[in-house]
Amino acid sequence: MTEQQILDETYKIVLEVNKKALSNGKDKTVIGEHDLYSESVKMAEAISYHAVKGKFPEQLFSNRSPNETKEETKYIRANYKQYTLPDYIDYLNTITRPFGDGNWSIEYREEASEYKNDSFQQYVETQLPIYGSMETFIKGVLPNIKSIDANGFLAIRPLDIEYVEETEGVFKVDSTVLPKPAIFYFESKQVIDFEDDEYYLFCI
Repeated sequence: MTEQQILDETYKIVLEVNKKALSNGKDKTVIGEHDLYSESVKMAEAISYHAVKGKFPEQLFSNRSPNETKEETKYIRANYKQYTLPDYIDYLNTITRPFGDGNWSIEYREEASEYKNDSFQQYVETQLPIYGSMETFIKGVLPNIKSIDANGFLAIRPLDIEYVEETEGVFKVDSTVLPKPAIFYFESKQVIDFEDDEYYLFCI
């Protein structure tokens, strides 16, 4: 697909999604277009009941028993225990064992002398936006978010783009400023549509 075809296709999808959202009235839930959208969102929600501390499974208790009083419902909510949360924590501890410091290493290639004070290694180890370092994200953040929501997407894009005014009212990207790539995670409910190797449409 050409860039214009991608823009045209995503524009049509956005219009369709907006129509569906409006038809939902007060329900602001985003409605995706790809075939696995509903299943992906439901799966992430179901797993979160076991993995997110303090989360009450509303859907599981939405259909009260015929003679259940409001007081009984409040009691159930107040005394609900996540008995599977420790199992999830054990699971996380198990899958992150390979991240022990003695089990991995990174070899960085030598960079040009002009980037000595702004090297790639220095950036990913100490300056990565949001998370501080790539190691922090990979070891401490990624296993949890991908375990809960495996069908979400990771995206790398500049945190900000610096512009300079080329002529009056005309701006261009400032080529003198190094871009600062950052990691962004889009949950399943934010993945509106995608076509592998063509386009990915996220709701921010």
